[in-house]
Amino acid sequence: MFASYVKHTVVWILFGYAYLQGLSTALIMSIDAQPDPSLFKTVLFTLIYVFLVAHLITKYEKLSPFFGAVTISLSAIVLFVTM
Repeated sequence: MFASYVKHTVVWILFGYAYLQGLSTALIMSIDAQPDPSLFKTVLFTLIYVFLVAHLITKYEKLSPFFGAVTISLSAIVLFVTM
């Protein structure tokens, strides 16, 4: 059981990096897609991306979705601060 958590944690950290890259891409695309960028639409599109990722985590992660979501979020925050 412990080995399974370690394996999933490593995958979650890698997914946190992909999540951060996707979030920055979604942010750039939402700004570029608007002729007159507004903060409301940009935040709305970013929240849609975040909800989509949260839905996918809870749908496909069977071991521990809450622990996976927390690990992915924390690794993305740490990567965001260090990059």
